[in-house]
Amino acid sequence: MPQSRAMHQTTIRFGSELWSELEAASVLAGTSVAQYVREAAIMRLTRAESLAAPARAERVRRARANSETLVEGSTALAAESKLANARAQRLRDTAADTRRS
Repeated sequence: MPQSRAMHQTTIRFGSELWSELEAASVLAGTSVAQYVREAAIMRLTRAESLAAPARAERVRRARANSETLVEGSTALAAESKLANARAQRLRDTAADTRRS
């Protein structure tokens, strides 16, 4: 049975001090807090993999691979969005210049 490629979302609550530390660490890592936390979860699963039964270890490996694929797709989509926004801004600027002339 094929696995769904949809990502799940959840709400995680952090105290203000922990949130500040997460923000600072994610800036240093050059990523968002969400990506930083996602990668931390993957690392923790990877560590647990060595203690897990073979079937669970395989599920963890697949989950990690699927997550990496989804992140790559998400990164590409974000880049496309930035390009589209920049193009839209250029078009708005051009239209405004045309109206002024």
